[in-house]
Amino acid sequence: MPFGEYDIYNEQHLLEALAQLIIEHLDIQRWLFKIDDDFDGLGIAYCDVVTHLPCYKNVLKEAARFGDKWSNKWAQVKQKTYRNVLFQCLYLNFRNNHVQKFFRNYPMFLKNILFV
Repeated sequence: MPFGEYDIYNEQHLLEALAQLIIEHLDIQRWLFKIDDDFDGLGIAYCDVVTHLPCYKNVLKEAARFGDKWSNKWAQVKQKTYRNVLFQCLYLNFRNNHVQKFFRNYPMFLKNILFV
């Protein structure tokens, strides 16, 4: 099974999981969000972190500086990386991606993607 997060029930969980996945897998530049019960691609959205996450380049620099130790949580916490990525994820709102093609707004997207 590919890495990811499953059974997400609220926006906070979505953003926390995304922030952690971004930090743990810096080589992934596009994150895909999929609703399991939709068809015709309506339940799929994606986010390009390189383009829409301003701190991404700084995170890459920090990870390179720590090298193999980057996988240790203490390295990420020490540099406040998780907090910075999480904060910027709050403003992603998936606005700059293909969500608008299928959903009128971000709350509508959240309503459809979260198990509410």
